[in-house]
Amino acid sequence: MHLVEQYALACGVKIAKPRVETNYFPLPFADYIVIHPSSGMEAKNYDYYKDVIELLYPYLRNNNIEIVQLGADADAILPHCYAINGKTSLGQSFYLLENSKLLLGNDSFSCHVAGGFNKKIVNLYSNLYKDCCGPYWGDPKRQILLQADRGGKKPSFSNKEEKKVVNNIKPEEIARSVLSLLNIKHKLGSYETLHLGSSYHESAVEIVPNFFQPNLFPPSQGLKIFYCL
Repeated sequence: MHLVEQYALACGVKIAKPRVETNYFPLPFADYIVIHPSSGMEAKNYDYYKDVIELLYPYLRNNNIEIVQLGADADAILPHCYAINGKTSLGQSFYLLENSKLLLGNDSFSCHVAGGFNKKIVNLYSNLYKDCCGPYWGDPKRQILLQADRGGKKPSFSNKEEKKVVNNIKPEEIARSVLSLLNIKHKLGSYETLHLGSSYHESAVEIVPNFFQPNLFPPSQGLKIFYCL
């Protein structure tokens, strides 16, 4: 049972399509998609959106489509995005969703609003069932809801996970879904993520030393040294 149906049953009310009030927000371009990479639950937040955007951006740029980032002010700014996270009211966020070509994000309020506007949606699901909390409104043919591989286990229903299941969704799968809904031809079929290790997000300098100069690199910079025998 979908959460909307559960709430309606518990409250003894009928389900009707909601009306959403919007407020204008100016943008310096016409065509764009929205990415909302955060949510109220840490377990839902995907860690590889940067890789997704790096795959998407060349195709979007060639079609004059920009990327608008919505979310909280504390969210990290993603590359190639017109970042206005923390700078919009709810009404302005609704306006941007209504006038976008597509929404990419996690399970959060934005996907339900976009569904109400019948927008194209690519959404990620992991710690909850997509059938229970996915967009209730909108044409399913305009939505791609990616459920992370849980290895046959049930969702955790947890706010935090020691190893986030949502990260099992591969970046190229997300990028292909976006381009497919936008009807943009691409060559991402040849991409395949083989491994994403625990140090994937850590930057490091790799050297084969033939000198010694300890102050050359900042203390915060990871350093991997390879010795040749």
